[in-house]
Amino acid sequence: MDDHICLICHESKDPSKARFAHVRLGLDEPPEPVLCKCKDPIKIITSIRDKIDAAATVTNSIPSTLMDSLAEMNIDTAHIDSVGSRPTREVELRLQGDLPKLAFKKMEKGLFENSTTRRIRERACICWTGPDTNWNAKVRMRSNGEATMKVSKSRAKVVPGYILAISDEYRFSGRIMHVQRDVEMNEIRSVLRVRGVDVNIIARKYESEDKVSYAAEFEIEGKVTNSIVRSVLCLALGTIGTISSMTREIDSEFMRDVRSNDHVVIDVPDVTGYSGIFLAKADGMKVYVFCYRFGYVVTVTDPHLSIVTCMVTVTHGDLPEMTATPDVVLAEMMMDGSLVYIDTLAMNSDGKLPKSMNASVCQVTGERPPFIYRKSWDRLPSKVELDLEPMPNDGVVLTNKFRTMRLKQPTIDLLYMDGKLNGIDNGIITEVTDGSPEMEEDTVYEMDLVKDKETGEIKVVKPRQRPLKKLPNSMDVIKRAIASANADVNTNMVLFDITSMSFSMRERVYQMAQAKAPSTKKLIVTFGVGRFQEWKQMLSNGFSYIAIDPELNYSDLEKRAKRVRILPYDFSTNFNTQVLSISSGAQTVLWAKCTSEYFIRKAMPTMIMARQGIPAVFSFSISYHVQVISMLRTEGVATFGCGFVHDSMSGTVGREPVTMTVKNASRGTSKEVVSTFGKSTYVEPFVKMSTVKGLVLVKDSMPDLWERVDSNTAEIMDRAVIMYS
Repeated sequence: MDDHICLICHESKDPSKARFAHVRLGLDEPPEPVLCKCKDPIKIITSIRDKIDAAATVTNSIPSTLMDSLAEMNIDTAHIDSVGSRPTREVELRLQGDLPKLAFKKMEKGLFENSTTRRIRERACICWTGPDTNWNAKVRMRSNGEATMKVSKSRAKVVPGYILAISDEYRFSGRIMHVQRDVEMNEIRSVLRVRGVDVNIIARKYESEDKVSYAAEFEIEGKVTNSIVRSVLCLALGTIGTISSMTREIDSEFMRDVRSNDHVVIDVPDVTGYSGIFLAKADGMKVYVFCYRFGYVVTVTDPHLSIVTCMVTVTHGDLPEMTATPDVVLAEMMMDGSLVYIDTLAMNSDGKLPKSMNASVCQVTGERPPFIYRKSWDRLPSKVELDLEPMPNDGVVLTNKFRTMRLKQPTIDLLYMDGKLNGIDNGIITEVTDGSPEMEEDTVYEMDLVKDKETGEIKVVKPRQRPLKKLPNSMDVIKRAIASANADVNTNMVLFDITSMSFSMRERVYQMAQAKAPSTKKLIVTFGVGRFQEWKQMLSNGFSYIAIDPELNYSDLEKRAKRVRILPYDFSTNFNTQVLSISSGAQTVLWAKCTSEYFIRKAMPTMIMARQGIPAVFSFSISYHVQVISMLRTEGVATFGCGFVHDSMSGTVGREPVTMTVKNASRGTSKEVVSTFGKSTYVEPFVKMSTVKGLVLVKDSMPDLWERVDSNTAEIMDRAVIMYS
């Protein structure tokens, strides 16, 4: 028999060899190919095995269900006369946070049919079951005659707001000697049938003299499998809901990496001269999709990571403890709830994934929602091509591995409150401009930014509601949009690109210094720190610092790094004593507002730094510290830094608003360089590659960064250097 013929139904598996027949009523319909629809026997056997394994995962995860012997009870808590030898295995989903109260309120209003309500008094204590079993048991006696000992076997948070708990409950006779909890409760109970098993939905309101508390659970009876637990979770999420924020569920350091890996988006009126791929701009709201083994969570990108939806997939897969470092996908949520794929920001607990240019494939292979993938072009698409896109769009984006530029009128999202339109700055609502009385209170509006041709003023026009958004744009985003509307796009992009690359250089320098520092003394001395622009790079990985600069300004650091101790350096205490103090305690920054030469002369740190392996950092301050660097290296101190060199410069290099100009120094015959960086201007000494040992050009030492250099930034970045110890 031919291989393409099924042994069960005797029809062809190959569409090109299938027979044709009239399969619908009415001979006026054309014949259709008749294909085999039988499942592969191997897949059927594999599916059966998976179901058996899944059933065993929950029910057999704890081998022993019997007490070996009656425990020796502590007479101070409870006296047990007898206890049942066979426990009742309980598998329950316990609600956390505000969900128990919400469940009670909903059940009180008749959420489930056939609910029963009863008033119970409960007296309880915790007791040790003795050396043989070595458990802590919760002993409860209720006014309805129930007397139980409950021993917890396992508990794990499997979905935001839900804990999967497995415990053994024993009936006993005896009395509680020391009551640790005595409360009156109102209990509402309902029973639903889910996939052939009974699920007891229980919500309780506890009342004591000084407070009111709530508890709720979905208790699953009978044989419990992973797919049944997942189905009950779907029921719970659909009826009760989930928590409102993901901030406590995600590791904070990991989330900082994810946010820094997010696409920087700039509104521009022209993209001429820039490379990348063109995509239709989705007309929606940017969201994060956190992918777990149980399913996925979609959140807004606001500081609270406010949850939009939480979905559990019903499979035979197990339900492990939620990870604090899930896979993260960046997407655009449309008005109908569909998700347009943008990029994968984190995988396998790595929040610093290199950006992918493949906009048609999501890298996450586990549980994730279905995504819409956009068509890409290597040129600017026409209006007809955009109109033919199946997804609603409101412009074009040009994206590459470093940024995304939106070809559209600059827009901002502002929150209308008390007659004002507001942005947000470090979590604080900040007024931007006046609103209109016709606007709805506590509503976010998207508005275009336009420049008045006569006055040059920037105006906000065409307000439209953004019902999916809860928070306005940050002040950084608002300022960037205003700058985009106010100035030449190429000018803005040069400043933005060099700023971004400068911070990458700073980050590399601090990474090298932190790797060189001994693990037992996480301390670095940084010279020329200025306004602490690199505070994020500095304070990663728990390092402490001694920061020196004659024009030092630590006020911004105090506002941003609230968990760090910021103290003045004490010149009356020797250097080693202060090193020991801050390297063993909480993360600390000691600041010294003085020149580097004065600090070294007064504090005499070089011998201690060399002996204990404390590195020195010169972030964009190499040219000011040539002699200091030489002296530290002579004493054996590891030095790292970054900056620019001025070899072969005779005039001005760069492009507005970032330029470097060589001039004769105001005193003497030496040269100096005037560097203009946007609205800031710096004067620094003229320095060549040969002036300081260990300088390496960025294009040779950081090829990943050099990929970002284009014709607009090449003249400046061609002189960028990294200093190695």
